Amino acid sequence: MNENNIEVNNQTSDANNLANANLISEGLESMNNNNANQGLDINENNQSTMQTPSSNISGGGNKNSSLFMIVAIFILLIALGGMGFYGYKLYQESNNPKKKFVTALNKLTAAANIENDSKFIKDIFSNGMTYKINGNIKASESEKEIINVDLDGNFVVNSPSKQVYYDILLKHEGTQIIDFEGLAKDNKLYIKLKDIFDKFYYTDYEFMEDKEIDSELYNKIYNVIDKSMNQYFTEDKFIKSEEEITYNNAQEKATKISLNMTTKDFNDLAKIVLTNLKNEDEILNNFVMDGVTLENIKTEIQNTIDEIDNATDIPTDPVFTYNVYFKGSDLLKQEMTISDGIVLTFEGSKEIKVSVKVDGLELITGTISNNTIELNVNYSGVVVKLVYKEDTISNGYKGTINFNFSLDLYGSSVAAEANLNYEMTSDNTIPNVDISNAKAMEDITEAEQQSILEKLQKIPYLSDYFASTSPTTEIYTY
Repeated sequence: MNENNIEVNNQTSDANNLANANLISEGLESMNNNNANQGLDINENNQSTMQTPSSNISGGGNKNSSLFMIVAIFILLIALGGMGFYGYKLYQESNNPKKKFVTALNKLTAAANIENDSKFIKDIFSNGMTYKINGNIKASESEKEIINVDLDGNFVVNSPSKQVYYDILLKHEGTQIIDFEGLAKDNKLYIKLKDIFDKFYYTDYEFMEDKEIDSELYNKIYNVIDKSMNQYFTEDKFIKSEEEITYNNAQEKATKISLNMTTKDFNDLAKIVLTNLKNEDEILNNFVMDGVTLENIKTEIQNTIDEIDNATDIPTDPVFTYNVYFKGSDLLKQEMTISDGIVLTFEGSKEIKVSVKVDGLELITGTISNNTIELNVNYSGVVVKLVYKEDTISNGYKGTINFNFSLDLYGSSVAAEANLNYEMTSDNTIPNVDISNAKAMEDITEAEQQSILEKLQKIPYLSDYFASTSPTTEIYTY
């Protein structure tokens, strides 16, 4: 590959692509597990063992494996659009097939607001985060209410001090059901249920390992994946042709660019990643532990590479195809096909129409635009609608999730609905909590248990359960 064609501005790459590193590593691991079944397993005796590659490495597979693979493929596509090929956005109008292919993926991720905020990811892993959520959740069966609660939650992690705080408030029609507060600190977990027991009770709890999380590890992993992607996805992997397609219910002549991958292709990609990873002692040393040396890890990686090299009877038919269609510089359509008859279509470049078909039957429709994803399912009595919107704020993200589900089956109907707002920021401030009068759970008296139980019996949604519980029943068992 021409080195000039793949040059990426390091500052741009560092600032925009770290968020993909962890996702990509997990995705490639998933693909490798699916196609080469590779994985490092630590057994109960802390001895490293490598899973034996399954028949998928030599061409086996079933519908479940393809459905599982689709998640990994989505991650792969986000990786292509956002990581090592990020620099190709400078050449969006080029006729080079590889560059135009990546341009299409960039437009898809941009419409969905898939950000690459490396600083935010580093802050989360190094310092912690705050996650807030509020909204309403309800469910019913044959129009009889099962649950209807308002939720207000707050979750804070402070990594340097190894503390976690959470506060969850549930209400039913304005009446408090539960106000639950917890704090993990100094290897103890403190909990309190307001109006049930107003003092904190605690038990021993190991919140976090002593080993510090190295946020730079994710940069190093990204560099390996970036290098591997550019090594594998050479220009000849992207095939250009001319084709007439249906677009907006009309026939259009379009330039088609295709990426086809067989089981062997996935294995080859996994081999490149593993080969590069094997040479990265700074990464592998993070996984050294009692009974598992650096050489053990390298040996297991090499064993998996050998399994890939020695695989036989690998089918050459594509198991994954991704086509993009352009008219000049205008992106018309993207189409992903999985070998088991799963076809995903994305039509347009700004307001993108989404369609998912299985064996020719359309199961999912929707749109992606303006940082909003809307998906609809209507199949065999099941109706689902999901609307997800996320925006960037000064120190993180905020968004909304609206979910509706209904099922009509044999004369019975089930319905569920959730309307939630969330906010995720890099703030790691733990609220002040008075635990000076906290009491060990093991020291709870029988009288205290009885008082707690009697109060729980009066709570909506919990009363039926606790009404049949004896006041002398031990509530806490450790």
